[in-house]
Amino acid sequence: MSLVCKNQEGINLNLSIRSEPNEADEEKFPDTPTYAENFHYLHKKLLLLEKRESGTEESLDGSVVSEMESSDPVLTIERLRSALKTERKALSALYAELEEERSASAIAANQTMAMITRLQEEKAAMQMEALQYQRMMDEQSEYDQEALQLLNELMVKRKGEART
Repeated sequence: MSLVCKNQEGINLNLSIRSEPNEADEEKFPDTPTYAENFHYLHKKLLLLEKRESGTEESLDGSVVSEMESSDPVLTIERLRSALKTERKALSALYAELEEERSASAIAANQTMAMITRLQEEKAAMQMEALQYQRMMDEQSEYDQEALQLLNELMVKRKGEART
């Protein structure tokens, strides 16, 4: 095995060990349906960022030449660590943005529910008031009917007295 292959294996081993999430990382990024849905979007953004910051260039014959291939292994490891750190910062920023959006969405949902509750309470109060007015009108109508009945009886009695 050549020295470059051994260094590459060491780099791969180091990156695989460092890139495994620990318990704190798992708590930061829970496995929720929202996380799973947005994972592909975040991954695409990170790949775009990685492509910009990786320092790869196309040569005239179309092959890709990387700055990391042409330098010494220690510098390559440092560049990879730096790239990993940058990617993690970008991922953290994306998660912060996602959490901000979730928070805004929760606030909007709470405000909407509060408005619905308030409108339902107002509707119930108006219905009770309408029922109260309906009862009052029914009672007034009943009173007026009784008063008319008494007046009619009184008129019939007076007409009877006037004839006699």
